[in-house]
Amino acid sequence: MRIGSRVLRTMVAVATVGGGIFLAAPAAHAAGRITCTKGSGAATISPGLTTTPTNQTVKSHGKGSGCSGSTTITAYTVKGKMTATGADCQGDGTITGKLTTTWSNGKTSVAKVTGKSPSISVVNFTGKVTSGLFVGDSLSVQITFTVVTGNCSAASPVTKVTYKQTKNLVIS
Repeated sequence: MRIGSRVLRTMVAVATVGGGIFLAAPAAHAAGRITCTKGSGAATISPGLTTTPTNQTVKSHGKGSGCSGSTTITAYTVKGKMTATGADCQGDGTITGKLTTTWSNGKTSVAKVTGKSPSISVVNFTGKVTSGLFVGDSLSVQITFTVVTGNCSAASPVTKVTYKQTKNLVIS
């Protein structure tokens, strides 16, 4: 089911950062300290998206692979916790949050991210690594999402989505 919600797209995108929703950038920005080509995951949305603007809590988890630019990092897992303010299925609201990524070398990065939606099922995330490995570096990633649970009605709000990374996660 496609939902015209920038916030939903953004929430789903956040879920992929750092093993969930790290950042992906366009191919023109493919060179970075580290670039990962694959990522996917899932997110829960509470209390759930309907046609009425409501503040939401988004929790995500995911994983990624195909990482290059480091001889010791090949993959990652990620967990995210975000807040969507005034979110609904019409695309209203904003989403911000924190993503914690554990890299295959055992080190961790924490990033603050913001998501924006250029289309119905796409979210672009950008942010900065605030602690751990790559502290001070910028990150970007693009994800697309699919609704798993809900249909935007009051009786059945959207409460779960899955996502796939559609542009490389780049940290530079």
